[in-house]
Amino acid sequence: MSTVTQQLIADFDQVRKTLALYPDISIIQTTGEPPDHYEIEYHLKGYKKNPDGTISPENQHRVLIDLPFGYPHFPPSVKPLTPVFHPDIDPDAVRIADFWQKNPSLAELVLHIGKMICGTYNPENPFNQEAFDWYEERRDWLPFDSVKTATGDDSLKTPPDDMPEAADTTKESVQLSPAEEEITADDIPLASETEGWPPDSTTGQTTDELQKTLAEEEIHLGLNLGDEEPVPPKNQAGEIDEPEEQVRDLDEDVFAALGLDDESSGAGDSVEEENKGRLRPVRPLIEQKEIFRAQRILADIHDPDSVPDFEELERDIAEATREATRLYKKAGLLKQQGQLEKAGLLLDQVANVAIDYPGLESARNNIREDIMARLNKPAEPTSAADSAAGREKTTAGKRVSRISQKKVSAKARRKIPYKQILAAAVLIGVVAGGARLYFKDSANLKKAAASWQQAQKLSARRQYKKAGKSLAAAQAALGKILFLRQPRTTMEQKINALADSRDFKEGLKGRVQYNGQYINADLAQKLTRFNLLLAAANQAVKAGKTPAAIKAMNTALRFAEQNGLQEQIRKIRPTLSSLQLQESLEQAKRAEEKKEWPQAAETYRKALELSTSLSNAADKGDIASRFAAASFHSELDRSKTAFTASEWQKTIEMLQRAEKILRKNPQAASAAEKKELHSLLLNSQLFQILSTAKKAYKKGDWDLAVQEYRQAIDLLQQNRDRLGAETGNYIDQIKKTILLTYIAREQSKTSRTVKDEDIAATLAHDQAIVNLIEKS
Repeated sequence: MSTVTQQLIADFDQVRKTLALYPDISIIQTTGEPPDHYEIEYHLKGYKKNPDGTISPENQHRVLIDLPFGYPHFPPSVKPLTPVFHPDIDPDAVRIADFWQKNPSLAELVLHIGKMICGTYNPENPFNQEAFDWYEERRDWLPFDSVKTATGDDSLKTPPDDMPEAADTTKESVQLSPAEEEITADDIPLASETEGWPPDSTTGQTTDELQKTLAEEEIHLGLNLGDEEPVPPKNQAGEIDEPEEQVRDLDEDVFAALGLDDESSGAGDSVEEENKGRLRPVRPLIEQKEIFRAQRILADIHDPDSVPDFEELERDIAEATREATRLYKKAGLLKQQGQLEKAGLLLDQVANVAIDYPGLESARNNIREDIMARLNKPAEPTSAADSAAGREKTTAGKRVSRISQKKVSAKARRKIPYKQILAAAVLIGVVAGGARLYFKDSANLKKAAASWQQAQKLSARRQYKKAGKSLAAAQAALGKILFLRQPRTTMEQKINALADSRDFKEGLKGRVQYNGQYINADLAQKLTRFNLLLAAANQAVKAGKTPAAIKAMNTALRFAEQNGLQEQIRKIRPTLSSLQLQESLEQAKRAEEKKEWPQAAETYRKALELSTSLSNAADKGDIASRFAAASFHSELDRSKTAFTASEWQKTIEMLQRAEKILRKNPQAASAAEKKELHSLLLNSQLFQILSTAKKAYKKGDWDLAVQEYRQAIDLLQQNRDRLGAETGNYIDQIKKTILLTYIAREQSKTSRTVKDEDIAATLAHDQAIVNLIEKS
């Protein structure tokens, strides 16, 4: 029996014994004798992506594990048969190469895939970037499930009698997502919590004292945590309502919030592990503003010292409770003052701090009802006293009017001096005429001054045509002045000074002063806009914000190109290229540090293109070397992914490109990486040959199958030093396959001769089969 066969038998026996301990994992079917194909089913909670793009839980998963030629030196090929939404799983392959390199055990691999379904994943170079981002956002949910033994102890991974303990044994616990937590009866406020609002926090205070209290306590519409001690709301009896104590025991409250019961935990779990498990939902509850629910759960922790984050959680809850109570109290004071809108705003702030504050929703409803009642209240009619006063004033007015009429009638009976009146009328007419001319001149002078001031403002805004119209209006107003000659002369000098200035004359021609020269106003406006954009870019450069500087400078460049500012374009391009080169190098180095080789290679390529402006040859050479190294690692990593997916031709092409990079840049890879490349290339070529031979065998193309199998033997013999002692076993196995191919060919011929009833030919083919077997 060959070594390979013995290995397959031992692995099958080990897998059966291991899975006997894990009821959630089972072998559905196997192929081969001994098996080299396994179909495994997992009853574990994971996630899948639905056709409509939504993500939903899934509790049943199947994978196919294929043991390739050269196993166990070459890792198995694993393919999901049911959809799994996971960073290291895509529809055609499961990422197991790194695990297999550290622990080449088939039984351990089956368990490892189960842990992957439960939430374990590799943070580097994910197969599914969307799944990786989704898992990163929900790290607090992990793991979704755990791989447990039939006894509930998942620390045992292999039977202790004849199987070694795995090196990476870990104990995993179940943690529910915030969305799966149960809502218990303690989350619903009692009836007593909704009565007696607003809190009677002003008992014993007069109206003046109440105003003073409100003046001293400034109302803030933001979350402004105070340092004062919390004052809980009072009930109708004037007693302070404390948040209701949780009277349920640990199993009824904490375990209900966790979605577990006391029977699910092992008897040997430590107090510290127990408390950590219970604390998991507290932080999400605080973030969701369910402060009082979190407080109840935290209060049931028996040993606070065993929980590292206990004091921090307790402090956060205390601060939130204090702030919510302070706001609630102020809202009550405002309601008593009749300031319902402000009270409602403060209650909204209470909800922002503690959504489950006792009696909060009832208090908010009371405020709404009071506001609606106020809006619907009818206006009060005018008082009888006001009406009587009005009537009294009207009667008095009529009485005064009658007395005045009597006095006028009495004066009318006196004699009138007509001459004196006529002289006075003439004098008044002369004075009135002069006054009228004076006021008319003053009005025109003011109009001229206003027009001149408007012309100045328009000129400052470079609106010279409108300014010219304003000056014309000013001159027209001055032309109407007859007596105020000195003020008119002074205003004429001001108007002429503005009209004769060079700025104004050039402005009327559409030209403005820019950097000491008069140029077209439109061009000056464009240059001003360009300089503003350039100034923003330079400011970002000084602040060390290279991406923002590049964005601003690109905006300035596009503006210059759109407006034909050629000189500005020539000046800005070298600076922009220098900034882009600097940013590309920084991005490439960050990607290089994270081993994100495709991104690093692409960024170094851009940097190499931008480096043409560099005068230092050493800098260009360094960028070229880094580009070569990143390109090599990118091809190598991508080839590993293709190798895992059994895409042999794609793998060979990537590795050949990596070899080409090494021939030009030998320093781009270490000795170990070069050895890994040659090994992967050899394996890919061998697997491609065997795959072609297998396809030819299935099609009945016996000669092509034999030819490919012999080519595989030649490749193994040429690389005997690299493959080691197992090379002979591989060659013997392929030779047996060639013998089976020859026998299959003779059997196919025998089938045709039997059909043709050619007994002699049939016997000849049978004898050929016997001869082949004897020679082997």
